[in-house]
Amino acid sequence: MASTTVTLSSLDSGPETALQQQQTPGRLRWRPMPAPYAEDRSTPFAVVQTPDTPVPCRRCLQDSQIGEEMLLISYDPFLGDSPYRCASPIFVHSKACEPATFPSSGGELPEQLRKRVLSVRAYDAKHMMQACDVVDGDRLLETCQSMLADNNSAEYCHVHFARPGCFAVRIEKASLDACLDG
Repeated sequence: MASTTVTLSSLDSGPETALQQQQTPGRLRWRPMPAPYAEDRSTPFAVVQTPDTPVPCRRCLQDSQIGEEMLLISYDPFLGDSPYRCASPIFVHSKACEPATFPSSGGELPEQLRKRVLSVRAYDAKHMMQACDVVDGDRLLETCQSMLADNNSAEYCHVHFARPGCFAVRIEKASLDACLDG
């Protein structure tokens, strides 16, 4: 396993400002890592890095501290087969961190999503893309509510950090079976 120090441009959407808390509507829920995740550090797709700017951990949904060791891995968030299925890079803390717990519906949207530019892609039950957009994090919930409206066929959204392309979170209709596997 390689170990490197990297310089990343800031992933934040702008200067530090106080972010308003946002509550996810009760008809939606967020899932940090919907597909199973097995940490295998022996693969070339797992690299220990020490970023010089905070990066988002996908396991605990907290940003790293400057100089903290992070593991950069390849992760596939899809729960079914699709032409859109692909792995993307994500960071997790190199040392074990407490996995984020997600509510069965609603709940506060994690800060790391509210402060970054995001790519949102909505998929139907057959995992085919139905809509997509790039938004500031403070518009994520309104975008997902629109894409996942009852009159639309989309059932879930994959959210990625727009600049680096890393998978961020899945936002889905709370009515979906939590163990749905496509």
